[in-house]
Amino acid sequence: MSEAPTVHSLNPYLADSGREFVTLDLLQKVVRPTDGPVLYLRVKNPGRFERDATFAEGGAAAVGALATPGATLFIDCSGEGPVFREGLAARFDALADATGIPQDRMVFLQTNAVFFRDFLESRTASAASKRVRDMFGHHYAIETFRTAINEGWPARGHANVEAPAEGRRIALCLNASPRGHRTMLAYLMAKRRRRDKVILTFRTEVQRKISADHARAMLRPFADAFSRDTDEVLETLANAPVHASAFEAAQSYDLAFSLEPELYEQTLLSVVTETEMSNGQVDRFSEKPLKAFAMGHPVIVFGNPFVMARLKALGFDTFDDILDLSFDTIVPRIHRFRKAVRAVDEALARPPGFWRSPEIKARLHANVALFEGTLARQFEDRVMGEARTLLDTINARTGATL
Repeated sequence: MSEAPTVHSLNPYLADSGREFVTLDLLQKVVRPTDGPVLYLRVKNPGRFERDATFAEGGAAAVGALATPGATLFIDCSGEGPVFREGLAARFDALADATGIPQDRMVFLQTNAVFFRDFLESRTASAASKRVRDMFGHHYAIETFRTAINEGWPARGHANVEAPAEGRRIALCLNASPRGHRTMLAYLMAKRRRRDKVILTFRTEVQRKISADHARAMLRPFADAFSRDTDEVLETLANAPVHASAFEAAQSYDLAFSLEPELYEQTLLSVVTETEMSNGQVDRFSEKPLKAFAMGHPVIVFGNPFVMARLKALGFDTFDDILDLSFDTIVPRIHRFRKAVRAVDEALARPPGFWRSPEIKARLHANVALFEGTLARQFEDRVMGEARTLLDTINARTGATL
C-alpha cells in the first residue's frame, strides 16, 4: 500500500497564521496518494483575509510557489465559524487566478453549513468559486477531546462530581472577550438578587477591559431589546467582580487546549457563552461546553440554535428533564437569549445540594465517562468519514486521485 502524501502547510508563510490545528493531521490521514502536491492554507482571520489584499496575496504567493500541475489546495476557514461575507468570494477567486490551481481542485474546509450555503447563494461569487467543496468537523472539539484524554481531565471530573456542594456557585464563563450576548448576560446576572451565586470569568482582567471598548456595536441589539443603555451595561460589567483567569493564553484559540480545574471545582454548573449567538447564520459549537462536561458540570449554552440538541446527539446528558432547554429551538437570537436567561434563573433558584443527589451524580459521572470511552474516536472517525466521502466525490468529478 502506498503511503499517504505529505500535506504541505502554507501557514508559515503567513505572519497571522498562528499554531497548526488538528485539521492538518486529519488531512494527512484521510488523503490518499495523489498525482500532485497537497497544499493546506489556514485563513485564521477571514475578516482580515477579506479586507486586506496583501494578506490574501501573501497566501497566493506561497501557494503559487508550490502549485505544480496536479496540485490540490485545501483552504481552512474553520477558525471561528464566521458569518459569510461577500468579500470572501472575491478573495477565493483571486487566489485561484493567482495560483493557477483549477477551482475543482480547491477544497474549502468549513464546519459551518450555513456559511457554505450563503457562499453558494452569493451574488458576487463566480460560478467557478461556487464549485469549491465543503468539509465538516469542528477542529476545536477534536482538539479538546484529544487534550482531555492526554492530560487526564476525566479523573478530575469524577473527583469534582464527588466533592461537596456547599459553598459552590455557578460559573458564567465569558472566555476571551465580552461579545454582545456575553456582556448582556453578565450585566443581567450582576443585577440579580442572587448575584453572589455566580462567578463571572474572563481570560484575564486586562482582556476584559480592553475588549469592553470594542463590545458596543455587538452589545447594542441586546441592550435595545432590554431597554438598557449600552454605556450603563459596559460600566456595570467593568465594575463587576470577575474571576481573572490564571491561564494567560497567547492566543484565544489556546483556550481549546487549556483547563482551569480550580474554577470548575468552585462551581456546580456552567453557563457557557459561545463565540457567537447567531440568528442561524452559524451552525456549530466549540470546545467550551465540552470542557464543562469533562469536569462534571451540567451545561446551559448561550450559542447558536440547536446546539444543546447537537450535544445530546453526541451522547451527553443535557438534563433537559430538569433544565428548560426549549430556548434551543428558537432561531431569532434575542428571543432565544431571553428564554435562556430564564433557564439560568431557574438553575440559580435550586439549592446547591440538588446537583449532588445520587441520581444526578450518576448522570454527571456518565458524561465524564464519555471522555474515557470511544466518543472521541467516534467523533474523529465521523469527521474523517465525511472528509473521505467528500474527496471521493471530488475524485469522481475531476479525475483526481485524492
